[in-house]
Amino acid sequence: MSNSEERLACYNLLAGNEEGTDPMYGNHQTHRNMLSGDSIRDYEIKLPYGYYVSSWNASSDGLYQGIKVYCTNGESLYAPFDCEIIDVNTDENKITLRKDDVQYWYDGSGGTKRDTEVTIANAKLLSGYEKGDTLTEGEEFAKTTAGNVNFHVEIDTDGCGWDYVDPRLVIY
Repeated sequence: MSNSEERLACYNLLAGNEEGTDPMYGNHQTHRNMLSGDSIRDYEIKLPYGYYVSSWNASSDGLYQGIKVYCTNGESLYAPFDCEIIDVNTDENKITLRKDDVQYWYDGSGGTKRDTEVTIANAKLLSGYEKGDTLTEGEEFAKTTAGNVNFHVEIDTDGCGWDYVDPRLVIY
């Protein structure tokens, strides 16, 4: 039952149980897998999104707000959508991508659009790429630096702040 209010709100949104909404389940956007496989589901999950009570995760009250996926060290990473590289932390091998107005739900009026940021840990940019560069969907831009890679996806909820979502909900 951990985080039950948020999970119920997400279910109600997708099921169309909120006043004035139509069902959206199965009617939301997913983005390109950032690894070379056909789907993120082709990879074994080392650590899923959710609550883990351990000393390494104490700062976030035990909620791991991403996924950790087993991969090959040096595996190629691809842009999930047209975006900009907005942050590069070479000390921690982290890269953050951003796109404004990503369309997530198709509701007959152009869809619900949200600013979206994806942070990738255990990755380094390919030579020639730097902060501020723009990428096109599917463009190879980085390589993994370990036997696992972490993906964190944050979506702006129209002025209500930024929320992490389980990357498996928006990456195919």
